[in-house]
Amino acid sequence: MLRAKNTNAGLCMIRFFQRATSLFAVGGMLYCGAELLYRRRTHPSMFAAGGLALLAADRVRRLRCRGGAVVRVSLCTGAFTLIELCVGLICNRNEKARIWDYSRLPFNYKGQICLPFTLVWAALSGPAMGICALL
Repeated sequence: MLRAKNTNAGLCMIRFFQRATSLFAVGGMLYCGAELLYRRRTHPSMFAAGGLALLAADRVRRLRCRGGAVVRVSLCTGAFTLIELCVGLICNRNEKARIWDYSRLPFNYKGQICLPFTLVWAALSGPAMGICALL
């Protein structure tokens, strides 16, 4: 019986990593593709940001919480904005990559996040969770 449990646990772990890898890859490709369409350029760190964002969207989508879609979109928006801040502080500020600079946009924090793009992330939260449901 122990062997059956271990095999079952192993299969669960394999499925978990397959799903996480798929979500990360799709998120990275979508984010880089959107950047190429919008800005005509991208950066490898944006693949990581997109991958992390879709992983976060999937986790938020699976939460059981009161408030439904409004709460989920709010959590997703916060996660996307936090990911953008972390990637921005690491790549733009520490590595001086200058991938983006929001310092001229209203309500920005250190030029890395701003209210207009937080609203964009809010609009993309629902579709992101929808993509997760399809994968």
